[in-house]
Amino acid sequence: MASDLRRIQVLLPLPLSGPFDYLVDGAIAVAAGDFVRVPLGHRSLMGVVWTMSPQKTAVAPDKLKAVSARLDLPPLPDSVRKFIDWVAAYTLSPPGAVLKMAVTVPQATPEPKKKILYRLSPDLPEKLTAGRLTAGKLTKGRRAVVAAVTLDMPMTLRAWAELAAVGDGVVRGMIRAGQMIPVTVTGDEAFPPPDANLAGPVLSPEQQQAVNHLQQMVAADKFKPVLLEGITGSGKTEVYFEAIAAALKTDAAQILVLLPEISLTAQWLYRFEQRFGAAPVVWHSELGPARRRRAWWAIITGQARVVVGARSALFLPFQDLQLIVVDEEHSATFKQEEGVIYHGRDMAVVRAMQAGCPVILASATPSLETILNAESGKYDWLYLGKRHGGATLPETIAIDLRQHRPRAGTWLSAPLKEAMRQNLERGEQSLLYLNRRGYAPLTLCASCGHRMECPHCSAWLVEHRKGEKLVCHHCGFSCAKPRVCPQCDAKDTAWSPAGRGWNGWPKKCRPCSRTPGLW
Repeated sequence: MASDLRRIQVLLPLPLSGPFDYLVDGAIAVAAGDFVRVPLGHRSLMGVVWTMSPQKTAVAPDKLKAVSARLDLPPLPDSVRKFIDWVAAYTLSPPGAVLKMAVTVPQATPEPKKKILYRLSPDLPEKLTAGRLTAGKLTKGRRAVVAAVTLDMPMTLRAWAELAAVGDGVVRGMIRAGQMIPVTVTGDEAFPPPDANLAGPVLSPEQQQAVNHLQQMVAADKFKPVLLEGITGSGKTEVYFEAIAAALKTDAAQILVLLPEISLTAQWLYRFEQRFGAAPVVWHSELGPARRRRAWWAIITGQARVVVGARSALFLPFQDLQLIVVDEEHSATFKQEEGVIYHGRDMAVVRAMQAGCPVILASATPSLETILNAESGKYDWLYLGKRHGGATLPETIAIDLRQHRPRAGTWLSAPLKEAMRQNLERGEQSLLYLNRRGYAPLTLCASCGHRMECPHCSAWLVEHRKGEKLVCHHCGFSCAKPRVCPQCDAKDTAWSPAGRGWNGWPKKCRPCSRTPGLW
């Protein structure tokens, strides 16, 4: 009996130093990447077979516990396991903590559940065509349900009601009348696949040139990073949509799109659905347990073709990842600063390298790291310098507040108020950004325009009315408000955009005992 036991290593989704040795019975067929259930102390946990032929350790075989069972799940792909090992080594994190991001899903491995869906009765369309149904048996609402049918596929009661724009009671009535029949299915509803053959918008010659390059990269099916840089409104999204369409034409191919903000997802989803006729699978931290479970299962089984999500989506168990897109790659929100610390943009490049697929980094203002890699030739570089459809950039005018000083007690200059008034008369909209801490974000001299800045980090000092002081929000430096301008020595003339005159200030900064002139 003991001769049938083999030593294997299983990685658990816990912050442990590495995989643990277990024994597996010869009757249980396992391979690297398989999900198994193993004992740990008094608990029974799910883990992943990490190594089939580990080096012998000091632990004697009679001290090892046996694998309880192999779970009925597709194995974790080799590229995902390599990625987990790479991230753990690069970030100095326990491999189990990285694995936890890939497999921690509520009820990730339950027994397949059964659901009851509904479809139209097969003889209903015939009766309707032949006129054998009276108005009392088929009301206006029920006719709307029949007219809304596009595919002969079962759906939930709520889905039928939403599709036909009727109440749930209409569908329930059809079920009671036998005009809809129940169908028992196993598992979750499938995500509708995107249609890569739908026609996209007409592209400009500049866009088409970039599309041709990206499509060649997708066809080559090799690892290659590319920077897709373009000014605002140049159509970067439509360009990489064409690359997604090219990847979708490969059977079973999966595509990952990373967005920096969850708030950007709604607009992006609308554009994607308009282009491909179906919404992608969404993954981010605010999904409920049921939606996360459904998305995770669709990804590991390969049914999810396009996934859009936050940085954590990098660790999902894609079966056949063919393309990665990082939109707004310069965004600081791709940084993970808790638990396993990593940068989503950089890890996306590594993930593409492990999967052997191209990765597109799209931005109007690329990060310095990406520009350096593009200039050195490590990344391909595509540039879109024209706005799509002949659109032009808006005119930008800087208002000199020394010349157009707001009235006392106000903070809007006369030219700005006039421009807003003209917008209102034309029925147009105006947007004012007020992004600051403190009472006034800038301290400057009304005589010479000198700006009070921090002596340590050169950031502008912000006025805080409470305590009558100037504060640097970068390094924490603070001082009392000076009486004279450190540039021109003008007295009692310092003025801020908040529109309040400053008088009677102490000559020296009390907290640091420095004269303003020594800044």
